[in-house]
Amino acid sequence: MRAYGFDQDGQQKDSVWYRATSPQILQWQEENDAEMAYHVKRCHTAAEKTGDRLDFAARIAWKIATDASVDLSPKARIKLDARKPGPWAAAALTRYWPAAEKEFWLLTGPEHATDRVGRPFVDAALTALDEAIGQANRADIRVARARHRARGLLLALLQPSATA
Repeated sequence: MRAYGFDQDGQQKDSVWYRATSPQILQWQEENDAEMAYHVKRCHTAAEKTGDRLDFAARIAWKIATDASVDLSPKARIKLDARKPGPWAAAALTRYWPAAEKEFWLLTGPEHATDRVGRPFVDAALTALDEAIGQANRADIRVARARHRARGLLLALLQPSATA
């Protein structure tokens, strides 16, 4: 499959054409190979679910790092303001999706049809989150706590109850 796109920002006269080609996927239709079609669906679902969780985790991390009134106890609910998502979610997702696409195509090879498809996506999300947040020094205890909480939210996807 080949896709072509065009991007023009606002009133800019410059434009950018881009092209992407995916590997052949018609052989994985349910009619041809039901098991592989199911595996591809599981890979897609895992990538999307991890992306959604990364977005949520990065927003939670930003809130913890920047709002001193947030209750940091593990069971406390943190209320997010949709108008103030912070920069970490967008930065993390920008890094995650190219890595997730690469993992997806690696996992969809017949030799990789395994039961455990979530781990590569969670690893990609953890890396993207860490890169988006950046380095925190010892004085940045709120950032360190925020990172720890967000990483825990992502790692929870690997728990058996979360994948069932």
